[in-house]
Amino acid sequence: MLFKKHYKIILFVLGLTLLASSIYVHWQRDFFTYRMLRAIVSFVFLAYLCYIHRVTTSKLLALFFLLFGASSLLSIWYELPEISEIMLGLNFLSYMSLILYLKPKIIIKRMNGFYWIVFLLLISVNAYLLFELAAMIMYADGSKRTFVFLIVSSIGVVCMGMTTLLYNFTQSTAASLVFTVAVFALIFAEVFRAIGYYDFAYGNVAVYIARILLILSSALLVHYTVIHDTEKNPRIKNLI
Repeated sequence: MLFKKHYKIILFVLGLTLLASSIYVHWQRDFFTYRMLRAIVSFVFLAYLCYIHRVTTSKLLALFFLLFGASSLLSIWYELPEISEIMLGLNFLSYMSLILYLKPKIIIKRMNGFYWIVFLLLISVNAYLLFELAAMIMYADGSKRTFVFLIVSSIGVVCMGMTTLLYNFTQSTAASLVFTVAVFALIFAEVFRAIGYYDFAYGNVAVYIARILLILSSALLVHYTVIHDTEKNPRIKNLI
């Protein structure tokens, strides 16, 4: 009960510990452990999510953490083309699990013309930027097959961002806002991860930003589940 009541403190301590560990091993140039810690981030927050909610844990959110963690684990061997393609495929499936989670919560009728214009503009800009990033990675990597998987993964990212914005526009609650921040933190984590790995810009700063955003995203997703449950049943607030 103590770990539930003070879940925000637990999330902060977990996040800070994972970030400090990541920075330390990166400074030691232990890149194997640094990549492994990326997977550990997902599995640790998955474990805490299941601890908080027990049998009521959302299977699709749990599946997201599981798939994304598995993808992160495979990133240890990212330089092997076959492994990198499987990793990108798992990324796509993890994004799809979030989309499926949000689908029943979206009420299209609440969208007016202005929202649709803003929404389509944001999605178009994000899609273009992700395609340009994928093209830069292909140029640096030199693999056309990997480029295809990158495009598929990017499509998943765009669809996930689109669905998240729809969810926030149609619900406009504290929970939907937290979820939106979590998803876009994840998207930018992936962008900065690519920038750092291929050394497009910012050097190690991009690597650390990517890890900070990944940890923030994971913690916010767990935080979201508590807020969401509280909005559905205000009496839970007195228990957690």
